[in-house]
Amino acid sequence: MANIKQKLNIFDMNLKSVCVASLLLFVALSGQINTTNAKESNITPSSVIKLTNQARKDANVAILNENPKLKVAAENKAKDMLRMDYFAHISPEGKTPWDFIVEQGYDYRFAGENLAIDYSDVREQHEAWMESFLHRKNILNPEYEEIGVAVVSGKIEGKKTILTVQEFGTKVAEISENPLAQENVLPTRKAVAGISMQESGFTSDSFVSLSSAFSKKLEFGQIFEDNKLTMIGWLGAFALALLMTISDMLVLLYKKHKNHLDYMK
Repeated sequence: MANIKQKLNIFDMNLKSVCVASLLLFVALSGQINTTNAKESNITPSSVIKLTNQARKDANVAILNENPKLKVAAENKAKDMLRMDYFAHISPEGKTPWDFIVEQGYDYRFAGENLAIDYSDVREQHEAWMESFLHRKNILNPEYEEIGVAVVSGKIEGKKTILTVQEFGTKVAEISENPLAQENVLPTRKAVAGISMQESGFTSDSFVSLSSAFSKKLEFGQIFEDNKLTMIGWLGAFALALLMTISDMLVLLYKKHKNHLDYMK
């Protein structure tokens, strides 16, 4: 009996030891998991700009200069996405990337935007952009001269994440008092926007892209005035084609009616 009791005590001690060891192992693993999830991102505005300019150098394209107005525009766009809980070029309120840029007094001739979410490694994020046609087009676009970048952390749809915003731009040329110099000023605006996204459950190939190109306040009246002769020519050709079609139809109807009358005779 004493031997059985002794064996039970030893078994109980071993069981307690196993439980304690398991608990310690669980705590250790939990610490490692938390450390991994809380791992700081190496993405900074300067590192993003550095990789962007390196890619432009490799493509023999002029590097971009950082512009403080574009930087603030990027920061405001990132904060707006966190505040309004969205990840897109157009906000739920209908605000476009170009609105954020213009708000800073940046009168642009060309502008573009790249977005990224949920990346923690700057090189991985850059490679993802470069593998996407529209993002690569923004990064290597020779029309751009300046850039502003923001990197912020927060929650999107309740999930902790990191947002990166790239705003590209080229200012409208200053109007010179020299009439000849004014001929080279192009007042229209063109913009291309690209978006890159990687979330949990998605592969590195899971991207969404958006592009847009437009001119400021491009109304129908302006289009007509700028292309009056062309539009009149097309309208004339359409009217002539329509008249010829109607004429052919009338001739066919007349012939058919005439043949019917001849048959009745």
